[in-house]
Amino acid sequence: MSTSVRLGEAGSPIVLIARKRDGSLENLATATKLELRVVSPTAVRSVKSCSLVTDGSDAQFSYTPDAAFWNELGEWTLQGYFEKPGGKVQPLAPFKVQVLPNI
Repeated sequence: MSTSVRLGEAGSPIVLIARKRDGSLENLATATKLELRVVSPTAVRSVKSCSLVTDGSDAQFSYTPDAAFWNELGEWTLQGYFEKPGGKVQPLAPFKVQVLPNI
């Protein structure tokens, strides 16, 4: 997944889909942690708490950035992460987002 946003853009949710190794959807209804891990173009790392999009059975969770989130131009790396009871920890595949200047 590769996409672009504008500097300071806000309100468009980042929706992540958790899949098992076989490609089927991971039921997140019992997840104890949902996160978006972020690395900015200048290597500043942050972790954002996410929310389920529905009841978790659709494997979707999201984070909605505010105007201060996309605060650097360049290529960002994002990665979803979740934990479930019983010690199941699963990072999703990282993806890139290009932050462009405003026109």
